[in-house]
Amino acid sequence: MNIAAGTELETGKQIGSFDAKSYITRLMADSFSGYLCATVEEKHGFEEGILLFNAGQLTLAEYEYFHFSRVYKGKEALDRALNALTANSGIMDTYSLTSQETQLAMSLNAESIIPQIITVRDFKMPQAFSRTYEEQLLEQKQEEFGKQQLLKKMGITKRREVTNEQLLDKSRDEQKEEIEMSEAAETDESGAMQDDESES
Repeated sequence: MNIAAGTELETGKQIGSFDAKSYITRLMADSFSGYLCATVEEKHGFEEGILLFNAGQLTLAEYEYFHFSRVYKGKEALDRALNALTANSGIMDTYSLTSQETQLAMSLNAESIIPQIITVRDFKMPQAFSRTYEEQLLEQKQEEFGKQQLLKKMGITKRREVTNEQLLDKSRDEQKEEIEMSEAAETDESGAMQDDESES
C-alpha cells in the first residue's frame, strides 16, 4: 500500500495479549486517522494486513501472503486482516496520519477502498482465528500449478499477447520492407537497361 510513514503511536504490540475489538473500536470512537499493520506467521510464512482509518472510519484494507506473492484488497483484505488480529501471536504497529496524508493514501490506493465504509456501529470482529483463508489460497495455488503442468505435458504454452500498437508496427515494417525491395528491383532493372544501351 502506498502510504506515508506517519507518526508512531504503538509498535511491537503483541497480538493475542490484548482485546483487538476493543482496541479498534476505541480508535474509531476517537475519530482516529492513520493505520495499523498486523504481521503474523502461519504455516506457509508471514502474512501482513494494513487497515487505514479516516476520522474513525475503516476505509482501506490490504492483506499480503508473502510466501504466495498474493495481495488482497478491499473487503477481502479486511476479512483477512481482522482474522489476523485474532491470532494467538503476531505483532501490531499503529501510526497516525494527518488529514492530508490520509486523503493522499485514499487517492493512491483506490483499489483498496472498502466498498462499505465501516463505522464503530457497523464494526464486527471474528470470534476466533481461522486458517480457512490460508488453506483456500493454498488450494488455489495448487490448482493453478496443476493446470500449468498439464498444459506443459500437452505441449501447450501460453500465447504471447500482442497489442494493437505492436500489430501496427509489424505492418509498417512489412510495408517498408516491400517498398525497399521494390526500389531495389527498379534500380537493378534501370542498371540492366543502361548496360544494354552502352553495349549497343
